[in-house]
Amino acid sequence: MIRIQNNSTAIFRWLPLLTFFACVFIYFGFFGDYVLFYQEKFSIFIFSFDFLKENLHQPGGLLIWIGKLFTTFFYYPLTGAFLIAISLSLIVHFIHEIIRFLTGKTTIAVPIIAGIIIFYVQAEYQFFIFNTLGLLLQLITFYISIRYLKFLKGLIPLIFALLLYFATGGFAWIFIILFTSWLLMGKDNKKWIKTGLLIGITFLIIFISNEFIFYQS
Repeated sequence: MIRIQNNSTAIFRWLPLLTFFACVFIYFGFFGDYVLFYQEKFSIFIFSFDFLKENLHQPGGLLIWIGKLFTTFFYYPLTGAFLIAISLSLIVHFIHEIIRFLTGKTTIAVPIIAGIIIFYVQAEYQFFIFNTLGLLLQLITFYISIRYLKFLKGLIPLIFALLLYFATGGFAWIFIILFTSWLLMGKDNKKWIKTGLLIGITFLIIFISNEFIFYQS
């Protein structure tokens, strides 16, 4: 009896997210497939090292490359709809997990509302999937940073910010702002040092990369 109740509770807990996933999948698979058609035709992806290298001339080039790879699957509407639905659902999930970790409370309303807003933007045919993936990567990295901060020895998330800048470009500012806000609201005695290091190193890396590493800013 207890096992049945636990299963029912688990299903009820995941029901809003599953419903959100289904709605996004149905929309892009059957009604908004013109978005997938436009983006697949507009994007060019070549599976070769030279094409990858060509996309690494600017910060966030790897993210754009991954986005173009995803877009090749938009040729089949159901496959593209699945990729978009799973990406948006993961954003909702990690927003939920972040809120639960920070507040100790379980709420689905805020994550679903955020998901609906991003879904509305994603339905714009000129909003390519790399934007959604960029946001998702920041949320995943932020959650890992605060959830496993002690295991990561505290300063490792600062390195995350640098890697995110190289991989995702300007999207890294989302992580930097979130992590900086979390540090300042915490009770860590070294929070001001870590915050200063995070901001200082970030601007230093941006300057160095723009001047000496990347061809494009």
